[in-house]
Amino acid sequence: WLQDEHINKGRCGCKPQVSTCKWTNWIDRDNESGKGDYEFDPALKNKCRVEKYEVSLVSGGPIYSNVASVPTNVVSYNPTSAEGPMIYCVNAQQPRCKTNAQGYKVGPSPPCCLDYKARFCCKVSPFRG
Repeated sequence: WLQDEHINKGRCGCKPQVSTCKWTNWIDRDNESGKGDYEFDPALKNKCRVEKYEVSLVSGGPIYSNVASVPTNVVSYNPTSAEGPMIYCVNAQQPRCKTNAQGYKVGPSPPCCLDYKARFCCKVSPFRG
């Protein structure tokens, strides 16, 4: 209410926040299994310059804006993977997660990868008239 009725209309001497990026929907491409959990949307490949991202467990809980802050697993971010921007968790990189020679998990989760969801804020190009 305050944002809509006062700040956005300039009634408080404040300037409305101008978004420099647009959020995608939450992406939950697969479940954690096999070699890990990989969240990306191929439609974003070469079309999204990620300004920021968020990651969270599919089951709910805190939303993290940095993969290094995720306490449950070693989670990584690649803004330019072959599939497009990606948040991923690899079972073979998890301490105490048992995997076979091909990297597939043979142990329970946790300590293997949990099921994550991610979203990306793609940079908005300025209008050119």
